[in-house]
Amino acid sequence: MRQILAVFVFAIIGPLFFVKGCSSLILGSRSSGWPAAEARVYASKVSMNPGSKGSRHYFPEIRYAFTVDGHEYVSDQVAFSRNWSQAEAVAMKERHAVGTTMTVRYDPEDPTQSVIVAGRSGDGWFRLGIGLVFIAIVVLNVRGAWLKVRDVMNGNL
Repeated sequence: MRQILAVFVFAIIGPLFFVKGCSSLILGSRSSGWPAAEARVYASKVSMNPGSKGSRHYFPEIRYAFTVDGHEYVSDQVAFSRNWSQAEAVAMKERHAVGTTMTVRYDPEDPTQSVIVAGRSGDGWFRLGIGLVFIAIVVLNVRGAWLKVRDVMNGNL
């Protein structure tokens, strides 16, 4: 029963990781070629999420506004996928203090989609890889179960 539950969980989590990884890589790749706009920082801080075994995951939260064709857009997208050390998150926050201006990249087809750090990161590849591993585990377990059922139905057991 535990194996069935584990396969079920992997069947849900695997595709989620895979899709998130693909999305991060695609958006990151596209963002490098997006046009640039000057943005003003309205909020800047470092947040922390507790991880497993007492670890901590830090990330910068930077809220900014920029104008494209006379329309103002507000965003807080720093990067499409990235793991930050505490020092990196603090440095990003300090570099983008409230009131400062900076360059952001925005999607010309949808300016609501913007980012401070354009490009792909290793985190996208990591999520994609984990997703593939989980999907492979599910496929192998389902295949094994199917082979057992087939053998029982053919009277080979």
